[in-house]
Amino acid sequence: MHRLKSIFISVYLTYTVALVGLPVWYIIQEHNYYWVLVGILHLVPLLFFLALMILPTPRTSEELELLTFLEIVLLIFIISATFFGFNHNYQLLFYGLAGILGWLLYVYWYSVLPRNPNPQIQVEDNLPPVVLEDLTGKRVDNSFFDGNYNLLMFFRGNWCPLCMAQINEMSTRYQKFEDLGGKIYLISAQPSGHSRHLSKKYDIPFHFLVDPELETAKKLGLIHRGGTPLGMELLGYKSDTVLPSVIITDQRQKIIFFDQSYNYRIRPKPQSFLNIIINHQSKKSGL
Repeated sequence: MHRLKSIFISVYLTYTVALVGLPVWYIIQEHNYYWVLVGILHLVPLLFFLALMILPTPRTSEELELLTFLEIVLLIFIISATFFGFNHNYQLLFYGLAGILGWLLYVYWYSVLPRNPNPQIQVEDNLPPVVLEDLTGKRVDNSFFDGNYNLLMFFRGNWCPLCMAQINEMSTRYQKFEDLGGKIYLISAQPSGHSRHLSKKYDIPFHFLVDPELETAKKLGLIHRGGTPLGMELLGYKSDTVLPSVIITDQRQKIIFFDQSYNYRIRPKPQSFLNIIINHQSKKSGL
């Protein structure tokens, strides 16, 4: 069951790419230009996924209403072409229905993360004991976080475009965190070499940590079973990963904020994290 989403996203992406080109063949063979509708219906999600990889934004609308509406309109045209066009070509309808089904599964099923109430992490509690590794393989425990405001960002891996966009967005606000006495730790279960490669992209003191056996993710209730797309294992990623989450602690490692993204396409803005620290400092100073 855990692997269904992993299999789905890999199959869906492959299917979408294939179905963009398939209508060209049918148009040449059958001279049925209604196949253009099928091509566009599959081109819309393909362009969306390309945009996720290219555009530096870590958030979209929750239900992608505009694109979903466009897909439905295209399906209506395909249904009309099937029953009122020439030859009653039911292949049009089959591929149209398959395309819209894949899109709706992506929006309303795949994008939703398996979140449950998390008793391990509660605001006002102390950060539970963690065991991580830095990029040299040195073990790191809670003492590593003493004396600062700490933002612990758990991200899925370099393969996740929304995670990369969120990290890039955080890099533009890093100095403001430093000015508030904060540090940012980027934590994943991916191989340290992948995180080392990512660290070279940023000329700022991000702290990259690795949870190689997902021990900390299990302890904190942040593990995502089968959360890595099928096939990524060939690039060194584990099939299990972490749920994208952010924990902020004060100088005494008391948790002052915990965000659990319930949809992988929706991430909080950096300013909301800064406001948490600013508000906490204000309360401490009695302002």
